[in-house]
Amino acid sequence: MTPLLCLELKNIHLEFDLVSVFQFCIEIVEDEYYVQVIHEMTKKHYISFIAAASSDRMQVVKLYPEGNAEARYKINCVRKICFYCNRDGLFSIDPVKRSDK
Repeated sequence: MTPLLCLELKNIHLEFDLVSVFQFCIEIVEDEYYVQVIHEMTKKHYISFIAAASSDRMQVVKLYPEGNAEARYKINCVRKICFYCNRDGLFSIDPVKRSDK
């Protein structure tokens, strides 16, 4: 299946001279978004959650170290998808550019 959206995000840590790279992919599977973050999932550095926000609710999938960073959300009214890395912070993306904005 072809991803709807696949991005590579970079976060530069000036004080530690490090660069973190995330691959963030969203696919449409049936009536849901399948979200996957390619990122290490060690006990010291992991994605804590992936969330989908609409105008009136938030769907959150809690993730754990040494697991997979993936989640599925109903497509209805999703405006933003966010993920939180315990080391690099919060990232967000608009899965679909809407014409009603």
